[in-house]
Amino acid sequence: IMVPVLTTVANFVAVVAGWYAVKQVLPMTDEDFAYGAQYYYRTFDGYYSVIKAFFFGGAIAIISCYMGFNTKQGAEGVGKSTTAAVVASSVIILLINAFLAKVLLN
Repeated sequence: IMVPVLTTVANFVAVVAGWYAVKQVLPMTDEDFAYGAQYYYRTFDGYYSVIKAFFFGGAIAIISCYMGFNTKQGAEGVGKSTTAAVVASSVIILLINAFLAKVLLN
């Protein structure tokens, strides 16, 4: 549940950071920035990022729980399961990303 929430917060922080960076570097007014942001922003971009975050968070939770419940051999097994969960989650996230890009962007 928190990955989509964090993604929404990150999207907001990115817009504010972009506005701040533009104000520091370029001679641009707030109105110019707002116009550019409205001109290039598509509402689907926000939905797309939250949809992807929902699937990524689900994959991380499911894979981590599965690996954790099947851990054996004490502390050494926990380390091996943690490493296996991170590797599996990373690979699955790449595959989900490719699949969602194909489905949602076409």
